[in-house]
Amino acid sequence: MGRPLKKTYFGSETVNGESIASITIGGVNNAYIAKPTFLVAAPTLPLGVTATTLVHMGVVGITNFTSGTAITPLQVLTLTGGTGTQGTIRVDTTSLATVTLGAAHGTGYTTGDVVTIQGGTGTLGTATVIAALGVVTGFSTYTPGSYTVNPVTLTGAATVKVGGTGDDALTVNITMGANTCTLLTAGDYTVLPVDVTIVGSGAGNPLFNLTYKVVSAAIVLAGSGYASVPVVTVSAGNATGVAVLTTGGANAIVAYAFTGGSNKIADIVKQEGSTYYKVLTSDSVVGVDDRAVLQSHTPAAVGEMTITAFDQGGGTYFVTKLTMNLATLVQNSGSLYANNTSVQWSFASAVDATPIVQIQNA
Repeated sequence: MGRPLKKTYFGSETVNGESIASITIGGVNNAYIAKPTFLVAAPTLPLGVTATTLVHMGVVGITNFTSGTAITPLQVLTLTGGTGTQGTIRVDTTSLATVTLGAAHGTGYTTGDVVTIQGGTGTLGTATVIAALGVVTGFSTYTPGSYTVNPVTLTGAATVKVGGTGDDALTVNITMGANTCTLLTAGDYTVLPVDVTIVGSGAGNPLFNLTYKVVSAAIVLAGSGYASVPVVTVSAGNATGVAVLTTGGANAIVAYAFTGGSNKIADIVKQEGSTYYKVLTSDSVVGVDDRAVLQSHTPAAVGEMTITAFDQGGGTYFVTKLTMNLATLVQNSGSLYANNTSVQWSFASAVDATPIVQIQNA
């Protein structure tokens, strides 16, 4: 039969095809409150192994938050919960979180009077008093203000009456909470917090309503047997994933064979002659190798198989005989070589003006 092929050219003898090098994340990729899965399609070649991934998430947005207490401007809050590297949020400005009556209740006040709470830098907060016989007994409402520097005195903070006859002796007790915030770092979570829409940042600190994005889909198992880029299916949301294949994997001949239901891609198990082989497809019975013979047409019956060759212009040929050095060709879409011509072959692309063909491989 001429010099036989090397066993390493057969898919059953080497992990042919490529593996998954990485997943490129795309799409709008926001507004997640649960972690999706990224499923890589099964490899093309029968003996290949399906790749698997582990999705990493990060914070992408703050939709709402409670103010918390004891907060200062430019304070950096570290989120809690989940598994991985925690995200961080910076408080840009603060505001009054609570306002209660201090030790000095003042005199001369009327219900509805407004006082400005003194101290700090920014837009100062105010409080509307409830009074009895000129003495303040509480507050009906307050405006929180916006501070770039907190008041120094929080317990017994001074006030100034906006108008009227009050004596400005009234003091208040205040706490400061977050007013505006900026996401600093997204974090990197393999497990999201249990309540992913409301995430805390410690005792007395704000609770945040957050949304997440997909940071990465890390390769856990690279898989094998990918002759082409597989589809990556994202289980939910608006992120997308595109697989990137490795390069330089072991080359093996790609064959197609009819071993059962239809013509399917096949791994060659053994060369039994220059025209016939033992092969394995997804229709093959486990543990049983099917015998197939090279054809000059697309396999349509059990026992038929094809190997494809390409000329310099991309024209295709059925290979009806294959030895270590030569391929015998029958025209399919190609016309550069006449039928039954024997030409040298390679796994590399055919070169112009060189009598050589490329055998389809992965």
